[in-house]
Amino acid sequence: MAEYRFDDIAINSTEKKKPVESDKEHYLGLEHLDSGTFKVSRFGSEVAPIGDKLIMKKGDVLFGKRRAYQKKVAIAPFDGIFSAHGMVLRPKEDVIDKDFFPLFIASDYFLDAAIKISVGSLSPTINWRDLKELKFNLPELDEQKKLAEVLWQIVDTMESYKKLLAKTDEMVKAKYAETMILK
Repeated sequence: MAEYRFDDIAINSTEKKKPVESDKEHYLGLEHLDSGTFKVSRFGSEVAPIGDKLIMKKGDVLFGKRRAYQKKVAIAPFDGIFSAHGMVLRPKEDVIDKDFFPLFIASDYFLDAAIKISVGSLSPTINWRDLKELKFNLPELDEQKKLAEVLWQIVDTMESYKKLLAKTDEMVKAKYAETMILK
């Protein structure tokens, strides 16, 4: 394992734009990201968002830098704009495998270190100037690829179980409602 500064691992894309009316459909805010999943299931805004937003590309890793203790990490499902209260991160593929990268960002190893450097009390935020200095140990690229393959299978299995639990919950509620109607 080798040790790297975070800015040797990731690119913090800071390209911004002022949203226009057509951007409202492809806007992601921190409110659209859920802890514990890389998938984005809701997005958009009823009106064009106000203020500069970050430009995101499909596949970018989105990281909620405000209130990072909520552990919001997702993969951009499309090209669009993202809240300036987050970071748009891209892997430096000579150091970290692109499939391993989102798993690393969502790991307790990374998030715990990032949370420790948050500043502010009501709405703690992570600054790039501090984050880029953090050091992390990473396995060699070939090992990262192997780990990513196994870990993504685990993530997919967990997502399937979540869907199954939701369907089971719906079925139980429907059966209960049916029982109450018959009484």
